[in-house]
Amino acid sequence: MVDLTQPLSERTPILRLPEPFASSPGWRLREICRYDELGPAWYWNAFDGAEHAGTHFDAPIHWVTGQNLDDVSQVPPHRLMGPAVVIDRVVEATPTPTTR
Repeated sequence: MVDLTQPLSERTPILRLPEPFASSPGWRLREICRYDELGPAWYWNAFDGAEHAGTHFDAPIHWVTGQNLDDVSQVPPHRLMGPAVVIDRVVEATPTPTTR
């Protein structure tokens, strides 16, 4: 199995749609407290983001054609896995040192 998930941050690319469609807002992490007067015994954050931030899948209910089908909480895990081919191009993509 290959886990394709990536961490979310303010640098996470988001989908920008053309007008007049609404675009996804970016990902934002906001610190609530960090062992301070707002929360002396804990570190606590809040986050804002859209469904289309980072790696994700669109459940059948996402599109109008699937509006009566499964939402994210109803999709069985076995439907999220399948055969794949991995093409390793690390060597070809790694820059080589230049000589002077």
